[in-house]
Amino acid sequence: GAALSSFAEDPPAFDENGELIPDDFEIRFDKAFGDKNAEAPLNPWPALRQMLLSAGFPFQSNVAEGELTLAVRLVSPLGGRYNIEIAAPLEAVRGDHELEVERNHDEVMAQRGYGILRLTPTEILEKNNFIIERLQRMV
Repeated sequence: GAALSSFAEDPPAFDENGELIPDDFEIRFDKAFGDKNAEAPLNPWPALRQMLLSAGFPFQSNVAEGELTLAVRLVSPLGGRYNIEIAAPLEAVRGDHELEVERNHDEVMAQRGYGILRLTPTEILEKNNFIIERLQRMV
């Protein structure tokens, strides 16, 4: 429907060599997930974005919701609202402060009627069937 089209993401951009041009969000994730050295976890965002596109749900990334920033806000055709967050990899610092911020974020979002799906980069990169199934069960 027309109402949902305002949620659609701009299609990914390609340069003249047919390479995907990373969007700002991807660049932020690359910073968050370490530079492109061999040990750094792969950036999960392009894989997640591809899954969302193939599941066919309208979504926005890196979107403000009140004082919070949502990694992904997804609205299902049946009106369900979901917030998908990418959890920092375990090697990253996840001390009490980070966990508290996550819990606070999840509580606020739940009060606002959102379902929250917090995925690790490994899950995104290795379990896409499982994630697409979960996405398709979201209504």
